[in-house]
Amino acid sequence: MNLVSCPRCGAQFDVSTFAPGAKFVCGACQNLLQVPAAPVVKPVAQPVAKPVARPVAQPAAKPVAKPVAKPVARPVAPVAKAPEAPPAAPPSAPAAAPAAIVKKPTVDRRRAGDAGPASAQAAPEGRAERMRRQRAEGGDAPKKKSPALVLAAAGGLVVLIVVVLFLVNRGGDGKKSTDKGDPKPVAAAPVEKTFEQLDAAKRIAFLDARHKEAKASPAAVKEGVEWFRSKNLPDDAKQALDEGHKGFPSDPWINGELGLRNRADDLKKILDDEMVMEAASEEDPDLKFVRGLAEKVKKDKNAAWVAKEDSDRFDKSVGALKDAAAKLSDPVYLKTKQYYDNVRLNPAFTGMDFAFRGDFRPYVIFAEAPGPENMEKANVVVERTGKAMTWIYRTWLQFMKDELKMDPPKLEDLGDQRFKVFVFKSRESFDAWHTKNGIGNPGQSVAAYYEHGRERMIMMYVGAFDPSVIMHEATHQIIHFYARHFCEVEDQEADRKAGKPLEKVSFDDHRLNSSFFWFQEGVAEYFGAAGLGRTEAEWKLGRLQRDRMGFFQFMKGLKKVWPVEDFLFADQQQIQARSQVKGGGVGMGDELKGLMYSQGWTLVHYFLNGDNGKYREQFLGMMRNELKGISAKPYLLEAFGLKDGKGRSLKGDDPKVKAFIEEIEAGYMKHFDGLMKRMNSGD
Repeated sequence: MNLVSCPRCGAQFDVSTFAPGAKFVCGACQNLLQVPAAPVVKPVAQPVAKPVARPVAQPAAKPVAKPVAKPVARPVAPVAKAPEAPPAAPPSAPAAAPAAIVKKPTVDRRRAGDAGPASAQAAPEGRAERMRRQRAEGGDAPKKKSPALVLAAAGGLVVLIVVVLFLVNRGGDGKKSTDKGDPKPVAAAPVEKTFEQLDAAKRIAFLDARHKEAKASPAAVKEGVEWFRSKNLPDDAKQALDEGHKGFPSDPWINGELGLRNRADDLKKILDDEMVMEAASEEDPDLKFVRGLAEKVKKDKNAAWVAKEDSDRFDKSVGALKDAAAKLSDPVYLKTKQYYDNVRLNPAFTGMDFAFRGDFRPYVIFAEAPGPENMEKANVVVERTGKAMTWIYRTWLQFMKDELKMDPPKLEDLGDQRFKVFVFKSRESFDAWHTKNGIGNPGQSVAAYYEHGRERMIMMYVGAFDPSVIMHEATHQIIHFYARHFCEVEDQEADRKAGKPLEKVSFDDHRLNSSFFWFQEGVAEYFGAAGLGRTEAEWKLGRLQRDRMGFFQFMKGLKKVWPVEDFLFADQQQIQARSQVKGGGVGMGDELKGLMYSQGWTLVHYFLNGDNGKYREQFLGMMRNELKGISAKPYLLEAFGLKDGKGRSLKGDDPKVKAFIEEIEAGYMKHFDGLMKRMNSGD
C-alpha cells in the first residue's frame, strides 16, 4: 500500500493506484491532497514470528484497491489453527493484539553462534507435549484463560474502534461531518499548462483557437481582445478587432477601439441646417465632402463610422460651412461677396471658376481654381500674397503719416473699399484670358502688373509668386488709389467753396499718372525690395535690389546707361520711344527700358539715403506732390528748390538746373558704387 495522511484531519488513504502528483479531495474534511512522488508507507504482510500453542483470533488489514475517506479497522476471520509440531524453543508470549493497520514484519536476525537459522529449528511442540514436558520438569501446566477476560478485551476493542470512528467522522476541527456512509475520494483533474508554458506549435494552435472563439459575438470579440492585450500580443489584438469589425461593423465598443466615430447624427444636423445649405456654394469643396459622406451612409449606415482623419476633415468642413453661414450677417463679408458677384457677372471672367478670399482687408483676392492636384500650392500662394500685400499696405500708411506728413484714411473707413487682385492658375490660362478679352500680353518676363484704368492687379500665374514683385505692383495700386483720393478731397473742397455739386475723380484721371517713369518704377522697386527678405520678419524698407544692381553694373561696364539728363524729366511713353529708336545716346531697345527700373531704384535710394540725407526732404516733397496729382517738370524743380526770385521754377536750360543735374549724376553713381561694395561684402 501507499498511504497518504491528510494534514488537516489525519485521515489516511491508500493511493497505490494513483499516479504520482495526482490530486484528490479528502472525503472527511474536503481538503485538497496530492499523491507524493514516492510512496510514504509500503505495508508488507507480517508472517508470524513464532508458532503459537493454540489459534488466536487476529484481525488482518484488508487490502483496498483505492483510497478511502476514513481508515477503519475491520474484524477478519480467525487465523487457521497452526499444526502441532515438536517444541523447538522455549514457550513464547501470546501473539500481539489485532491492529487496524498491518505492521512491518519482524525479521529474524540471528548472530553467529546461535542455534542456526529459523528454518533449521525443530518444529513447534504441541499442547500435549508441552504439558507432559512441564510435568516431567516439575512445573504446573498452563492455566486456561478465563472467557470473561477474553470477552472484556473484545469489548474494549470494539469501544476503541467506535471512538476512533467518531473522531474521524467529526474531522480535525471537531465539527461533526454531515457525510452519510463512507465518503469516496474525488481525484482532481490534472493541472493544465499555462499559455506561456506551451511550446511554439501548441501556442500557435491555441492562438488560432482564440481567434476563432473571438468571432462568435461582440462580447467574445471584447474578451478575446482583452486577453490578447493581457498577453502583450498587440498584433493579435488588432487582428481580432479588425475581424470583429467585419462581423459586427456597428458595435460601439469595437468601433471605439478602432478609433472610429459615428457621425450619423452630426451629418443629419448639418444637412438639415437651411441657413448653412443656402450660404454654401455648390462648388464648395467642404459641401462636396459632407454630401459625399451622406451618400455613403445612405447606401450603408455603417459608413457613418469614420476614422479619425475623416472625422477631423468632417469637423473642419462643418466648421467652414457654419462660418460661411455666419458671414451672411457680417457686413465685411457681404461687401466682399458683392465684389465676387460682380466678378462672376463680368463678361471678362465668364466661364472661369474663381474662389475669393476677403480676410486680407483691404484686399479681396480672386484665385482661379487650379484643380485638386494643385489646390494646396494655390492656397499657399494666395496666403503669402495676402500677407505681402497687407504688409506693404500698412507700411505705406505709416510712411505717408511719418515721412510725408499726410493723413491717409484706411480703405475700411472709406465705405470698406477693396483692392482687387486676380491670380490665374497657369500661364496658359493667363494667356488665354488676355487673348479672349483683347488685352495685350505684357510679355513672358512679367509676373504681375497693375491696371490703372480698371484698378485691379493681375498675377500671371500661381507658380510666379515672388513677394518683392507683389509689393512692387501693390505700391502702384496704393499710390494710384491715394492720388485719386487726395485729388478728390481737394476738388470737392473747391466745389464746396464754389457752390458746385461734388464730383468724384475717376481712376483714369490723367493726374493720377506720374510724369516721370524713373519715379514711378523707382519708388515701386524701392518698396518692393522689402519683400526680398526670406521671412516676413525680415521684410524692411531700404533693402538692396540685387538683381537690378547686377544688371545696372553690367550695362555700366558696357557704357550703355541712361544719362540723368535724358531720363530725369521723361515719362513712360518718352522712355519707350527713345528706347525703340535707340535714342538717349545709348542705342538700346528693350534692355534700355528695363534698365530704367535699375537706374530709377538707384536714384530713389540715393535721394532717400545718399549723401547723408542731402536730398531727402526735397524728394519727400516731390512724393507729396505726386500723391496730390501734381506731377510735371516744373514741380520737380520746385521741389528741389530750383526757383526764380518769384518762386517759379527755373527753365531747363538754366545753369542752375544743369549744375543740379550734373551733381545728381555724380552723386547717385558714387552712391551706386558704394552699394555694390556692400552687396559684394555680403550685406
